[in-house]
Amino acid sequence: MRADLAWAAARMPENRRLFLCDGDALIMPQERLKDILLAIRENLPAVARVSTYANAKSLSRKSPEELAELAALGLRTLFTHAAMPRGLFLANHASNYLPLKLRMPRDREPALRLLGQALAGQVGLRPEWSRGL
Repeated sequence: MRADLAWAAARMPENRRLFLCDGDALIMPQERLKDILLAIRENLPAVARVSTYANAKSLSRKSPEELAELAALGLRTLFTHAAMPRGLFLANHASNYLPLKLRMPRDREPALRLLGQALAGQVGLRPEWSRGL
């Protein structure tokens, strides 16, 4: 995680929003999630809003005080999600560095390969000037 934050700090230090992905980050133990939010604040001080997925189980395990603590550390938006066995997944907003339009589950594996290539610097990302921010 620290390596990912260093990568982001070197390439996009002015970003104001960050999404914690790879499932339901809210299910993590409170101290681990606090450490992540503090590391984001330390490495990417311009980030004003952190978002993540959450489900009913993870929300029910956090007290109102814990949720307030996370909000104070920058966690501003929780998205609920459902399993997506079939359907269209769009991440093609002008602000996205790597626009995606996927038909699930057919495009899952090619999309994961593409994302891996993008993270490795093998696929060009949308230039900052054209992201429509």
